[in-house]
Amino acid sequence: MLDSNGWLTLASVYLHEGKEDEAEKGLIRAVSKSQTVDESQSSAGALVRFYRSKFRFAEALTALRGLSKNYPETEKSRAEEIFLQTVLQPETGLAEWVAWSDKPEWMQVWGQAMNDGIRTGDETMRWMAFGRAYGAAGQWDLAEYCLAKTVEITPDYAEAYGLLAEARQQQGKDGRPDIEKALQISPKSTVVRLLSAIFYRRQHAYTTAVGLLQENIDNEPDNPIWFQEMGQTLAEAGRLEEAEMYYQKAIDLTPTEVSRYLSAIKFHLQYEYRIDEAALPLALQAAALEPDRADTQDALGQVYFALGDLTKADAAFSTACQKDGRYVPVWLHIGQSAIARNNFAQAKDALLKVISMDKESTEGRVAARLLKQYFAIGDGGSESPD
Repeated sequence: MLDSNGWLTLASVYLHEGKEDEAEKGLIRAVSKSQTVDESQSSAGALVRFYRSKFRFAEALTALRGLSKNYPETEKSRAEEIFLQTVLQPETGLAEWVAWSDKPEWMQVWGQAMNDGIRTGDETMRWMAFGRAYGAAGQWDLAEYCLAKTVEITPDYAEAYGLLAEARQQQGKDGRPDIEKALQISPKSTVVRLLSAIFYRRQHAYTTAVGLLQENIDNEPDNPIWFQEMGQTLAEAGRLEEAEMYYQKAIDLTPTEVSRYLSAIKFHLQYEYRIDEAALPLALQAAALEPDRADTQDALGQVYFALGDLTKADAAFSTACQKDGRYVPVWLHIGQSAIARNNFAQAKDALLKVISMDKESTEGRVAARLLKQYFAIGDGGSESPD
């Protein structure tokens, strides 16, 4: 007889072979055969993902709530329940969102965007707002569902097709027909051209992406967004010298906008390009412009860390914590700096703090990897057995 893991494996084989009915039955058996918390979470999670991939959101919600009845609710599971409930019954789901008194900031932002959609009073704009909100929260299947509803109601809505292409692309699906439709409907729209450029950039079709962004720059030469996006596109294409020029142009157009500096700093750090000559002056300027922001101080610390000046890096990270102790990235950087200094006690504390604050974020995943690598601590934050 197969155990829970065996049924999961069999269901995976069925899915690969396109036997969806058999796969569903296998997943249900996996759930019923679960003996431990890990098995239950793994099998129920797989069943929820299966239902969500088919837009069978009511069944996904039922499966998720079945798991919640037997095991402690997590921030992730509560958020997912609200996401699913809201796409099925917006008012009910958002009432649950309101009742969540200690919800994280990103969940607060999502709910506000969903409420804004409801208040529009227009069905097309409501589904559009829902799609945007779900996409911003990383719930790309729900975003796809909402945006498909949008273009179903208003089939000449070019921007909605552009966002639908992104939602599908983010899931590994083919969004090309949607992006081509968007460009066909509104080839002169700067928003559509931007969405198309981002789509083609992810496809590594850099020439096409650059051409679309250049059209936007020609039409709106004072818009820093086009220059920043061009910088990222050229960087991904390996044209770093040109990329730097476009990032700098974005800064020149809005010299008091800190986000432009932070984007340029990120570029220099990511590509390890002219950190001393360019990234450091930018980081110092950003910190001077907005000294009370944690992200500017953290960016300065990252630059010093990249330059090997751990003393100045730690000072900047400490200042960032003083400005906002809930800013998750800085705790990861503190952990990484502590590892570099062989201060493993401090590193462990900082990395565990990242996990406790935002396990599902990029920083949380990196922290989990470092905890496992250096301290044999598993994903749940507990010591792994020898």
